[in-house]
Amino acid sequence: TGFLQRAPVPVMRMASDGSYRNIFVSGTSQTKTDWANQQAVAFLNPDNYLVSLSKDGTILKAQHWYGPDRTDRLPPPNDFFLSASAYTTNSDYFISARPGLPVRSFNVKTGKIVEFPDTIRDIVEMDSNNFEIILRDASGRVFVTTADGKPGDSFRMVPADIGPAIAVRAGSNMFAAQHPDGTWQAWGDSDELVAQTANIGHAIDIDFYSEGPGKPVYMMWIEPVTDGVPATEIQPESQVL
Repeated sequence: TGFLQRAPVPVMRMASDGSYRNIFVSGTSQTKTDWANQQAVAFLNPDNYLVSLSKDGTILKAQHWYGPDRTDRLPPPNDFFLSASAYTTNSDYFISARPGLPVRSFNVKTGKIVEFPDTIRDIVEMDSNNFEIILRDASGRVFVTTADGKPGDSFRMVPADIGPAIAVRAGSNMFAAQHPDGTWQAWGDSDELVAQTANIGHAIDIDFYSEGPGKPVYMMWIEPVTDGVPATEIQPESQVL
């Protein structure tokens, strides 16, 4: 469900075929055995707070990165992810969508829950960078908001011609939506990445990195391997890797 873990707000999920796998975390304050659970299908990590989820959205474990005694981050409510149709993290927030209901976010620093505008509902997919969230509803409409449901900066607004989308992605200062024919349309602060995205054709997944206008930019994508479909040609001097 995403070929890259998009730091600094990674979301790890189960295999695309729905099969279970063990999800582990290891670092200076956590060990593999601390989080081993065969029921875990997702692992979310906003700012210094860790949560593992079961397939139905049950929170299997929730803990501060630096141990259970730390109280400067708060756990989401037990039912926050139950029956969720989509979820992600964004800086200090967990974000969850429930079928037929508006999206809501939970701030791990304040414990406050914010409900998004009623017009943003029936969300089936979402992705985030460290600032905004891109969401897709069941009809293919695309939204970009902040973690409290407000519109993002002007250059992040969804283009009027985006049309029904079948997938959405958020990269660093960039966003993309996939059309039904498998091609992608990008927008954001890099005209170069927007143009390169239009040239890659059918791609399974895509991600971006841009520090801002005039600075190096990168994009990564996965193409299907199909007889008779040539690989995308990128000029050697391009900054797109």
